[in-house]
Amino acid sequence: MDYMHPDLQKRILDRQRHEAETYAANWRLLQGRQQQLVWLDQQRCWLLCQIGRALVWSGRQLQRYGALQAS
Repeated sequence: MDYMHPDLQKRILDRQRHEAETYAANWRLLQGRQQQLVWLDQQRCWLLCQIGRALVWSGRQLQRYGALQAS
């Protein structure tokens, strides 16, 4: 039969609870960081898309200008 003194049992349970809370807090921090990185990646993609659109628009304007100059 296993008998554990109540104070020792309480300390063990408190320690396990503390470790679980620490693990959960670290996990939440990592999840928040990953979501922040995803948001940054989305913003970078949006910015690159906008720059690409501007370059395509500028290229088309230059082609029109070149066609006008040739004629």
